[in-house]
Amino acid sequence: MKRNEYYFDYTDEALQNILKSNILRNRDKKILLKLVEGKTVSKIAEESNCSYRTICNRRRDIFNATKKFMNYKHRQNKRNNKNNDGFKVYILTFPNNKVYIGITSQKEAKRWNDGKNYISNKTMYNDIIKYGWNNIKKDIVYRFLTEKEALEKEKELIIHYKSHLNKYGYNKKF
Repeated sequence: MKRNEYYFDYTDEALQNILKSNILRNRDKKILLKLVEGKTVSKIAEESNCSYRTICNRRRDIFNATKKFMNYKHRQNKRNNKNNDGFKVYILTFPNNKVYIGITSQKEAKRWNDGKNYISNKTMYNDIIKYGWNNIKKDIVYRFLTEKEALEKEKELIIHYKSHLNKYGYNKKF
């Protein structure tokens, strides 16, 4: 990440947790909401009647505070789940560049079962046999999510990769 680049990409639930907490002052919460909406720093400065530099500094402070808060929540969730990773979102990438996006709360080996658990998706299963399970790239993209967060991220990724379209992937629906 370049200096002065801050990404405020939170799930709805994470954003609500931040707004309910007392880690930010009310004016900073308003700025955060504007940043999440995609407003530029110059636009926020103009609306707030303050300098560009002031908003940049507030943005940096907001980013650092929310980052610490999210890391704390992440560690807390990890501790509460002990050996459980919560829900995970994963992507299977096939040699033909088609993808499948899924979620699970199981251990990966159990969920994937060398590709045998995908027998109900005939097209995908035929390609698993054709290419071989070991030739399919498996990536866990999110961990320690609630089921709701995982479903939201899965839907976002399906739309992003267009994996619900046969040309690009194997997902049958969102």
